[in-house]
Amino acid sequence: MPEYLTYSPEPDHTVRPPFNLDTLPGLIAQTVRRQPDGIALQWREDDQLKRITYGQLWSRVEALVRALLANGLGPEDHLGIWSENRWEWVVAYLAILRTGATVVPLDALQKPHEIRHILVDAGVRLIFTSHKFADSLLEIAERIPGEVRLVSFDEKEDSLGFAPWLKQGMSGDIPDKIRPDLSASAAIIYTSGTTGFAKGVLLTHRNIASNIAGFYQVLDFQTGDVFLSVLPLHHTFECTVGMLGPLIAGCTIHYARSLKSRDIIDDLAVGGITIMLGVPLLFDKLLDAINRGIDNQSWHRRALLKTMRQAVRVVKRATGANLGTAAFRALRIKAGMGKIRLMISGGAALPASIAESYNELGFPLMQGYGLTETSPVLATNTPGHTKHTSVGKVIPGVSVRIDNPDTGGIGEIMAKGDCVMVGYYKNEAATKSTFRDGWFATGDTGWLDKEGYLTIAGRVKEIIVTGAGKNINPEEVEAELNKSSYILESLVIGIPSRSGVGEGLGALVVPNYEAIDQSAEARGVTMTPKELDQLIHDEVRDRCRDLPKYKHVKKVRLHMEEFQRTSTGKIKRFLYRGQFASISAE
Repeated sequence: MPEYLTYSPEPDHTVRPPFNLDTLPGLIAQTVRRQPDGIALQWREDDQLKRITYGQLWSRVEALVRALLANGLGPEDHLGIWSENRWEWVVAYLAILRTGATVVPLDALQKPHEIRHILVDAGVRLIFTSHKFADSLLEIAERIPGEVRLVSFDEKEDSLGFAPWLKQGMSGDIPDKIRPDLSASAAIIYTSGTTGFAKGVLLTHRNIASNIAGFYQVLDFQTGDVFLSVLPLHHTFECTVGMLGPLIAGCTIHYARSLKSRDIIDDLAVGGITIMLGVPLLFDKLLDAINRGIDNQSWHRRALLKTMRQAVRVVKRATGANLGTAAFRALRIKAGMGKIRLMISGGAALPASIAESYNELGFPLMQGYGLTETSPVLATNTPGHTKHTSVGKVIPGVSVRIDNPDTGGIGEIMAKGDCVMVGYYKNEAATKSTFRDGWFATGDTGWLDKEGYLTIAGRVKEIIVTGAGKNINPEEVEAELNKSSYILESLVIGIPSRSGVGEGLGALVVPNYEAIDQSAEARGVTMTPKELDQLIHDEVRDRCRDLPKYKHVKKVRLHMEEFQRTSTGKIKRFLYRGQFASISAE
């Protein structure tokens, strides 16, 4: 049994000392005083690069604070934001916090009935929104007890407009008494996780500020760095690591035009991006785009690049040295990505193969780990301290424990530190069930190695237990099935056995119709539904051959459309658990 099951780091991977904690507006105000003329935010508009300095940003924040106070809003109020990423989102967020109120960020992908539930549960009094969501919000507001006011970022002439609110607050004083303290509520973030029940995660200024102070010590980002903001700002990863952290450090944030790979690559070049955050799906699509660009080179150029990539792999395996940074420098510059010095993946597990593919091209991609409930970062790989199969080392200020480990040291990951949430808003029962002996239960399983690297094994609630007591992580089986060129994606579900003891495995499979059609055309045949079904069954059987027998899929069903996912790309498993309800595994 490993002895290193609890890890409270005396970090060996820090690059600088921590900063003194303050409230989030207080920390950003310090940046404003240091560099009022520095560029805080930028974006593309009408083929021009628009910019806002730190001084201009703070002037608008304070104007909105005055307007909120003048309209009877302030400390103790809950104010929402439902909008796509834009500079107004940042102003609204910071102004809400500066008034001492609590911000409720809303997921742009949530359905109206979900938004209604959140607004009622959180008691939201006002929502900042955009033209894209205004009509839906007006309809929702009519079905909510009490008044919910709307302020649209896009309306400019009437009383509902954001611009008139800023104009209203351009002069006047802000009372000192409304300043929040570190223990004050900062945000209530409703999780869109895979359980189907959204809970409001209550985070204080201390929670979020201490988390930033932790990853600030191990990640080198500073004035002169330009972050590309691609992920939605309501997501804690993007909000904390991609917005608040950079603003506290004096960086510039560039807002991407879209999630399309070609637009992202263009923004990387135009914005002079040095640091990029993303989720695995985003980095996977971007890698495909990079590889397509290589494939479009002349045949002799392709051959040269292929030879260079193989040489980089051989040297890396033999010596550990990565020659990709130097070997592919010209390629990165030509693609407009020559300034990138750090790429961080979060929100879901990043396959090591993707990180290694980026690394061999000279892109320093690494992954971290955290949850909304931990503000969010618990651990991260860093330059010089990276194991791609792990999520890195625990950040300063955080302790991690492996609870009830098995003989291999794998157990539930428990966390403790100032970044851990106060609890779930108005849900004492859920809060109590999530904490054990003062430790937060993440719901993830994993292990710590003797160097302090944390590796995720799976989810506690997604573990499938066989009648023989074998534990199966469905994601491991899914990864094997998804290697088939005829399978686009799969979802492995536990099926009760006929005896009622334990579970077997069933799989919902989305066929890769493009690959199947190409294969049929090459053979000059037309695939019938029966043949398609048999093909997928055969593929599942073949892919399971390399797995232990207890991990073999017993039942297969075709699923004709892609699975519904959360905003971070995780399949909403709870939606599909009834697919095999009437079928036993034996």
